[in-house]
Amino acid sequence: MTEEKRAEYLMLRDEIVDNLKMQQNWSRFAITATITIIGFASQLPNFVTEMYLLPLVVLLLSSAKVSNYRSGIQRAVSYMIVKHENPDEFYWETSLNLFRDCSEKHENKVIRKIREIVETQEFSMMALLCLILYIVTLFKTTPEHYILRAVLFIVISAITILIIYIFSKDYWSFNGKMSEKFEGIWKSVLDISETSGHCECAKDTKSGI
Repeated sequence: MTEEKRAEYLMLRDEIVDNLKMQQNWSRFAITATITIIGFASQLPNFVTEMYLLPLVVLLLSSAKVSNYRSGIQRAVSYMIVKHENPDEFYWETSLNLFRDCSEKHENKVIRKIREIVETQEFSMMALLCLILYIVTLFKTTPEHYILRAVLFIVISAITILIIYIFSKDYWSFNGKMSEKFEGIWKSVLDISETSGHCECAKDTKSGI
């Protein structure tokens, strides 16, 4: 591997580490903010039930940011695999993907699914907890003439939770198809035509394929 390629590979490794740190920071922030808002709001003398739903805003924004960092990691990893890695030089990311594939075959499917949910859907679970708290408190304290408004809040909250789930569901560590998708895109991008000077995917886009 030339020094130029080595420098690019190491730069991408640093980018991956930075994205992982930012992802973890946003996760900690969202969970801490959710717990703080719920705890603080429940102690207010003029507490209203809808305050339990305030963290959904934080969780939605955080899930979008984390989703972006996760995609950034996958883009960098896939580029490294396609552009730089081979058995005679750097081979860490390729080996790690092979290790995940092999370990998945020996792992209990139920345990793996639970671990996947816990590790990738922390925002969805926190949002669902907020909604449950809202509903439980709702039936205890809300007059009947507020039921229509309560139903509206429940529907909006459920839609928000669904969006958060969608942002989080394609975490690349648990989705081999996502890895293959990104690698396929990079192969198309890097497969430059010597005659046209454009990548294959760009030609397909222009032709409407």
